[in-house]
Amino acid sequence: MDAGYDVTVTHNGGAAWDILMQQPHDILLTDLYVAGNGADVEAHRGKGGLSLIGKIKAARRTGSPVWLESMRIIVVTGAAFVMETSLRLASDLGADICLQKPVQPDLLLAAVEEAIHRR
Repeated sequence: MDAGYDVTVTHNGGAAWDILMQQPHDILLTDLYVAGNGADVEAHRGKGGLSLIGKIKAARRTGSPVWLESMRIIVVTGAAFVMETSLRLASDLGADICLQKPVQPDLLLAAVEEAIHRR
């Protein structure tokens, strides 16, 4: 489905953070646990979506970079064993919209459009 949006893709929160520090984006769409699972979790500690949202919240407090203030955050997670707690934490850290996986494409598109209108 092509909804006409420009998209930047990364494979972990660390790479996303680097990009967000260099150029503005209207929306961040991230999985809470974007990088690593099982044996990989130690290698990716601090690089997941939850960590990324926390860094954004801290940066917003300092006002640097300024474009993070207006960027909306959409979080998805499929971690059923911690779903409710994780989504509440993401919301507390500044996520604007929290979705449970699997997310249907039309629901995701509606969330993106809602986030854009919140700006």
